[in-house]
Amino acid sequence: EELFRELTRELRCPKCQNNNISDSNAGLAQDLREKTYQMVKSGSDKQQVLDYMVARYGNFVRYDPPLTPAVLTLWLAPIGIIFIGGFT
Repeated sequence: EELFRELTRELRCPKCQNNNISDSNAGLAQDLREKTYQMVKSGSDKQQVLDYMVARYGNFVRYDPPLTPAVLTLWLAPIGIIFIGGFT
């Protein structure tokens, strides 16, 4: 049950976008809570549930997406632009 609570706090509602599926009242969040519960009850571990959700909804469904080259570019590009702009 603790794993279920942890996962529902870590997964973002794709419809609400700013709520996790634990706090959201959207029908989609309810479906995701049910699927998460079923997976945990059947013995899936945290990574298996996260992989399942990411495969269907993309990294957006996670509040802590993995660090990928695309994410690094999004974080570092503005700093690079400011740095270059300071020398022109």
